[in-house]
Amino acid sequence: MSKISTSRLGAAAALCCLSSAADAATLQALAAAWPGARCALLEPDATAEQIASHLGGEPAHVVWLAPAVADTAPEAQQVPVLQAFRLVKALIAQGADRRPLALTVLTTQGQAIDAGDTVQAAQAAVHGLVGSLADRKSTRLNSSHLVI
Repeated sequence: MSKISTSRLGAAAALCCLSSAADAATLQALAAAWPGARCALLEPDATAEQIASHLGGEPAHVVWLAPAVADTAPEAQQVPVLQAFRLVKALIAQGADRRPLALTVLTTQGQAIDAGDTVQAAQAAVHGLVGSLADRKSTRLNSSHLVI
């Protein structure tokens, strides 16, 4: 795993990191980088309500690691983008559309960086959803998308 740069993600005081069980090592690295951050593992089929309970109050910054999908079945490929959609629903239910919020989304192979890079469709779908959120002018959401 590559070293996680903490300078871009801000202070831990209001930081919430979410990940699926498959990304537990990366989540542990984030927790070590920000000792005061709230970190939680999500089940692949976690509902918006369950995600909201992991968010706690109203974090100023949420870091979400898009789950990696090895299975090529269409149902499995939908997991990351559906979890991202449920995360957005949970954030809106907590008032994130009425207050400033930073959302950082980490994907793996969501887009090609160099010639010959393999792109995973499930990660690309997350990239598209986050890009749509970032383009919305009516939202107070400040989103970042980091490709690992």
